[in-house]
Amino acid sequence: MSLVTDTLNKLNTVVAGVSGITAVYQGYKRFSDSQNFQDIVSALSAGQGIFEFHLTDARRGIQGQDAIFNVAAWLYTPVPKDTSNLLTTDINLAELVLDTIMVPATWVGQTPVVAIPNFGSYKFLGVSVTKSGGIATFAFGGPDGGELSFMGGC
Repeated sequence: MSLVTDTLNKLNTVVAGVSGITAVYQGYKRFSDSQNFQDIVSALSAGQGIFEFHLTDARRGIQGQDAIFNVAAWLYTPVPKDTSNLLTTDINLAELVLDTIMVPATWVGQTPVVAIPNFGSYKFLGVSVTKSGGIATFAFGGPDGGELSFMGGC
């Protein structure tokens, strides 16, 4: 394993432990023909969500310098049909995910050694309307906005 893959595996474990996260998809998740991602998210209760992430880039300097790498991630939460919604529970879940990721004690002193979060932010992308309600999407890095950056020794 490597610093990058060990850190991504740790991120999976950290986010999976957040209350309200019902599934974490690391890398590429292929749904079968009988599965429908919109239906899976729409079936969740308020305050629940699905987190998906993958590596976007990794940089290293000369030997002895820290590696820096970025992760693209998204949080998907259900929005009820036919109702106005302040999205308070959805925002609270996004805040809880980010706060949990950014706790230094979660990452320091781990075996195997993992990188630590360098910077984290999220961006609310909006609500996609589906036949059974809607899906609120929050981006934690990648091309959609927000940032999730890690830094660690090689």
